[in-house]
Amino acid sequence: MIRKVGVDFVVDDAAALEAIEGISACIEELPFEDGEFDNVVCTHVIEHILDYRAAIAELRRITRKRLIIIVPREREYLYTFNPHFNFFAYPHSFLRAMIPVPDDFVCIDIGRDIYYREDITS
Repeated sequence: MIRKVGVDFVVDDAAALEAIEGISACIEELPFEDGEFDNVVCTHVIEHILDYRAAIAELRRITRKRLIIIVPREREYLYTFNPHFNFFAYPHSFLRAMIPVPDDFVCIDIGRDIYYREDITS
């Protein structure tokens, strides 16, 4: 059986889907065991997190095989109504957030987003 878990800092029970287990948690302290999930997908979250390195470390900690992160590809502007703390204009600027960069990764532009994937080999 495939376990599907969605995590947010607020989970609305009315919006929960039957096929997905909803858990309320902060990304910097996830309530899961090391390597609990084969695949972890984090989309449009890292740009909102002050301590994004702690968040990325947690995502890596709970991932057994493959981690996918998607962030918007955008620049910081002087005046903006954008609630983002972090801005990644290019794939190589996002890679600075992924230190240490593993041997097996992909980091590319996909439209207005940056797609990052790392495969865990150890």
